[in-house]
Amino acid sequence: MKQIILVFLIVSWFEAFPRIHADEIHRISAGKNEAWIVDVYARWIDSPAAQELTSLVRSLAEKHLLHEKPDAPPDHHAWPAYPVGVFVTAMKGRSVRACVGTFSPSANTLSQEIAYQCKRLVTKDPRHTPLDLTELEQLTFIITFAGTPHSVSDPRQVDIFKDGLLAEYNGRTAVLLPGEAKTLEWGISFLHKQLAIPANQLPRYASFPVVVLKEERKCS
Repeated sequence: MKQIILVFLIVSWFEAFPRIHADEIHRISAGKNEAWIVDVYARWIDSPAAQELTSLVRSLAEKHLLHEKPDAPPDHHAWPAYPVGVFVTAMKGRSVRACVGTFSPSANTLSQEIAYQCKRLVTKDPRHTPLDLTELEQLTFIITFAGTPHSVSDPRQVDIFKDGLLAEYNGRTAVLLPGEAKTLEWGISFLHKQLAIPANQLPRYASFPVVVLKEERKCS
């Protein structure tokens, strides 16, 4: 499995996605989860653990769509280092079908955090309609681990094929994660549009390191 190198846009308002408020951008910048800690998660790329985790997402999503109580998540996927941000995405083709996540996970284990985000993924993305069981086989699931956002003065300094980009304006935030193809200029323009930024105003920007795990789908 290769790490995906395209880019998709995820937009959030207040606590919808991600759970980060404007005044938290600088607070978490002083946190412990620096880039080297995110790099610990990179060991899972092209490993059996990547497929285990993305398969867990699919299994949990299916249970929720069937309105069945999911089994307790396995405990063997502990946080390999200080907990980092976790985002779970459902892709339909090259389009984002749903995406939720947080920069401040609260679960005791990684498996528990993924389980919590999977429950939200099915129905709690305010930008999309709830997922439907009939489309499950058309979806590909992605897990993104996100490190601490650090303020940047110019978003064009950010390599969006490698790092995430966060914009904040007037108490709202929008995030660009490595995922589906869009140019940086398109991404910046779309961020401004979604945050309703006046032409004469600029948001605050921050970049953050990421590690991306993509589900491997077998060809039928």
